[in-house]
Amino acid sequence: MKKLIVSLFLTFTLLIISNNESIAACPSGWSSTTVTMTIGNCDYYIEVCYKCEVTNPGKVKVHRFWLVDSTCNNTLSITQITSQMYNEISTGAFIYANLCPDALYPTPPCEFGTKQFEVMYHYCWQQWYRYNGVSNVREYWPCDDNACCVELIEYCSDNGTIITTSKTPQDPPQSPPCELYYYEITWPTVLGTKSDCYVLPNVPCGIE
Repeated sequence: MKKLIVSLFLTFTLLIISNNESIAACPSGWSSTTVTMTIGNCDYYIEVCYKCEVTNPGKVKVHRFWLVDSTCNNTLSITQITSQMYNEISTGAFIYANLCPDALYPTPPCEFGTKQFEVMYHYCWQQWYRYNGVSNVREYWPCDDNACCVELIEYCSDNGTIITTSKTPQDPPQSPPCELYYYEITWPTVLGTKSDCYVLPNVPCGIE
């Protein structure tokens, strides 16, 4: 009986480890934070990696996201959700409110120029059904094998309001290594497994 209890404990421990050991970190020199965002009719936790540089907020990318309430049924598709999420984070107002404070990186009045930062988009995404240490969640992650698009955001202050003046893709159209669309994907039902990768079609650089 004692051996059985030990065996069950080890199995449970290995299950937890296997569901958490592959969690990737942000790139070296970057920071991370999690923000809550309402998209459609549901709230999401969005973990972003970011880098505040000496004179400009530097770079930001979405690391993963998941529903605050796993029972919420969004009326938007997952590609619409991801696109709206990127629209929100690719603004100077979001950067200053959540990542790099305006006190350290003051926004110039528009008549004196602009500040800038880069947003990294991933073309290929997948859903991971896993235990996150608290509950079972369906998280959306960029796939390991991916294509990236960098967009340069320029912004300034117009009478105290931060406005975006331009969004410029820095890469040519890519040919992503994923071809399926979200509606062709079978979402995982077994804890600790991932779906196939699906393409995000409306990335700023376009698809080759």
